[in-house]
Amino acid sequence: MKGVKKKPRIILTETFRTALLAGATVAVGVWTQFSKPYDPQPVPDPTVFDISVPAVAVEPADPPDNDAPPAIPEATPDADNA
Repeated sequence: MKGVKKKPRIILTETFRTALLAGATVAVGVWTQFSKPYDPQPVPDPTVFDISVPAVAVEPADPPDNDAPPAIPEATPDADNA
């Protein structure tokens, strides 16, 4: 029986090794995510809306200047055909 070789007890296939590596990667990611110290964020006060006060300050707009020339001269149909 000199020609008979002993088989190793544990034979890891390529798929099992890949799955083991992927599982270890996920485990390290989960560990680093949840091993951070607890950092409580301050809770903001609830906002109370008052209807009588506008939410945004609105300034009155300047009245239009009717004496000013138009910014873009109006094109007439005759000017396009010239």
